[in-house]
Amino acid sequence: MDKETLEIIKAIQEKRKKELDTDISIYENFNAMYFFDNARLRKIIESTDGAKINFKLQDIEFIIERLDKTIFKFETIGTQYLEIQDECLVDDFTEYCYLYSSYVSTIVDIYRYLEQNYQIQNNNLREKIFGDDGLGEHNIIHQVIRNSSLHGKLYKPSWSIHYTFEPHTKKITIILSKDSILTNRNCNQKGKIYLERYSDDIDIIEIFKSYLEKVKMLFEIYKKIVYQQYENELSIYQQYENQLNELHQKIKNSLENRAVK
Repeated sequence: MDKETLEIIKAIQEKRKKELDTDISIYENFNAMYFFDNARLRKIIESTDGAKINFKLQDIEFIIERLDKTIFKFETIGTQYLEIQDECLVDDFTEYCYLYSSYVSTIVDIYRYLEQNYQIQNNNLREKIFGDDGLGEHNIIHQVIRNSSLHGKLYKPSWSIHYTFEPHTKKITIILSKDSILTNRNCNQKGKIYLERYSDDIDIIEIFKSYLEKVKMLFEIYKKIVYQQYENELSIYQQYENQLNELHQKIKNSLENRAVK
């Protein structure tokens, strides 16, 4: 095929693109855009409310998985430290403490985005599920550890090793200084009341685990509320995704059949 013919074909394709009807709720329009302007089709789908809400919920699910893995890393590093007493591992405690609080901050931002843009009717769900203890944990993790790290103060956990009555058995606890939290200006009343249960050092993994349980519980209920409130928008988005997958599969099958012949 010569260059002139290719230019003519390209011009026809560009003209066809401009003439496409962007109302992809009509099946024929959806199919036409899929074959003539696939990138534009994907942008239109991703601009729908259903897509935006779905992506935000997926982000929260991803972060919850990361929080679980961060706690696992904390415990793994603690076990390693018991075995080899490598001081370099202490820096890993600081890294994962920062990472956990950063993930929490991101979840807060996602919920704030959903509340501001979609007015999710949750009736103070967070306060009901977290209670005073959970709000105290949130203050320590988000306002104290995270916000302080953004302004030049990294919280560096240390450790405490306990020997049990069983022979050759010991346990490590990753800790933060209670005083260092209490004297932070971001520690509010709920955070201070929560800290009263600790005589001196704070078991940071205990707080992270307790907080994550509440985060998971909140998300499961919140997700159901969102699905109910935006059932139509999420259903339309899922329909578009199903149509995309259907067309992808048809093309794949067609190419495989040609290869066989």
